[in-house]
Amino acid sequence: IYPQINKSDEQIECVLDSGSQIVSMDTNITVGLGIAWDPDIVIHMQSAHGELAPTKGLARNVPFQFGEVIVYLQVHIIRNAAYDVLLGRPFDCITQSEVRNDQQGGQHITLTDPRTGNRVTLSTQPREVVRPKSKTPVPKENFQVSMN
Repeated sequence: IYPQINKSDEQIECVLDSGSQIVSMDTNITVGLGIAWDPDIVIHMQSAHGELAPTKGLARNVPFQFGEVIVYLQVHIIRNAAYDVLLGRPFDCITQSEVRNDQQGGQHITLTDPRTGNRVTLSTQPREVVRPKSKTPVPKENFQVSMN
């Protein structure tokens, strides 16, 4: 999904991952959006390869806008993440997210604004893959890959 983050005009690709225990963001995206973080709040993350690496810190109360729904998230900053933003379980809990899958492979997520109770339903999109040399996004055509 593609919310506006930190009141930016740019929409940033966010990967939905209800298996993750945190919300996290790549350092380059964080800097580009002008988000400050506390370097004293560091956790050690285990990568898919089993390596442990510390985060760079925690950005507090970062506004994410999904249509009319605005949520303030605590975001761990990750160096060289394989994604721009990862929305884990804290995001699902705060927004009371509801995911619906259809028979054609489409997916829709309904989010609730914790302050107002307003709800919005968004369609997810296949994750864009960036080729290392060209940095040109290429959309995946197979819906079975990770959905945003």
